[in-house]
Amino acid sequence: MKYHVHVYTIVRIKVANVEADNQEEAIRAAEDFINYREVIDKEFPKSPDRLTQVEHIEWTEEETSEYLVDEVGDDSFSNSKFWKPTPDGNLIQATRQSDANN
Repeated sequence: MKYHVHVYTIVRIKVANVEADNQEEAIRAAEDFINYREVIDKEFPKSPDRLTQVEHIEWTEEETSEYLVDEVGDDSFSNSKFWKPTPDGNLIQATRQSDANN
């Protein structure tokens, strides 16, 4: 059997020299500034001038929040499942609250 595995991980992105009147405004400005697709493709960005303020990108495998596993060929996604890592390195099947409401 083959699977598509989606890894939900935490990424730290440092946006340097953000102009703002306060820290909350700086957060909003940084969020507006970041094009996440281009951050992932940082080595070959479509608009390199936009990434001049992105100073540091870091992925940490210790901070994976969950996984989504789809079975290849299951076009209805009826067998897709979410899994969460536990502190001891095991995996438990999980339900996403946002998906339970749909």
